[in-house]
Amino acid sequence: MASVLAAGSGCLNVLEGQIVERSLSALAIYWVHKCGTSCPEIVFIILFWTLSFQRKYALLDIPKNATATGHFGNDTQILNITWCNKDNTSNNFIILFKKNSTDNRYMIKNISVNVILTKEEFPDIRGQNVTITLYNNKTEFSTPLSKSYRCAKEQTFDLFGSNNTTGAIKLSHIQLEAFHEKMDDLFDAAEDCERASSPDIVPIAVGCALVGLVAIVLIAYLVGRRRSQARGYLSMGGKKPCTALTFIYFNPLCTGCNDPE
Repeated sequence: MASVLAAGSGCLNVLEGQIVERSLSALAIYWVHKCGTSCPEIVFIILFWTLSFQRKYALLDIPKNATATGHFGNDTQILNITWCNKDNTSNNFIILFKKNSTDNRYMIKNISVNVILTKEEFPDIRGQNVTITLYNNKTEFSTPLSKSYRCAKEQTFDLFGSNNTTGAIKLSHIQLEAFHEKMDDLFDAAEDCERASSPDIVPIAVGCALVGLVAIVLIAYLVGRRRSQARGYLSMGGKKPCTALTFIYFNPLCTGCNDPE
């Protein structure tokens, strides 16, 4: 499995299953065990201008020696991940969680990134040590209190900046929990993103059942009509119908249904 990092100062370069730092006031983040190290699968896609005035995209990973600190309030909790460039300038990635006591849920209310684009990481960038500040104020990952949010699939979130610089962040294989009240460093039961979208399966399944029922009724009607027509034609001298029409409706949203025979 992977390591668990509780919010608070601590290096992310840890061994599998190791707890970096216990934080009983608890905001926790799940880091994926990959290639012998425990590192977050968080990748930034940055848009910048080159020396030749061309727009260019670049990928920026959070390194495994990043540090994490946290702020824990009753209604707001913050996770701040900081890492340094080769010239000792620092970048940070901040996630702000907000609690909704009325609905007994919490969610990510803000994602912000402050990155210095140095010549070492972006050799053809126009300008020296360009600083960009990007953010996303859209509510994400709404989760019931006393549960964690887990998602294996890759998700992309657009980032915006006041200087018209745009970017995106890709997250995958994450597990997050805020407002953890128990005196331990374990995640509560997970609300999976795939399972959260599963209610859509219900209307699809109902639609499939109705489609199957309509097809069966239609076929039964056609068979009955054909038999009655055959009897009528026989009474008129043994003539048979010249054509037979069968209509089957297939719901493209239903991938698990069998065509009626």
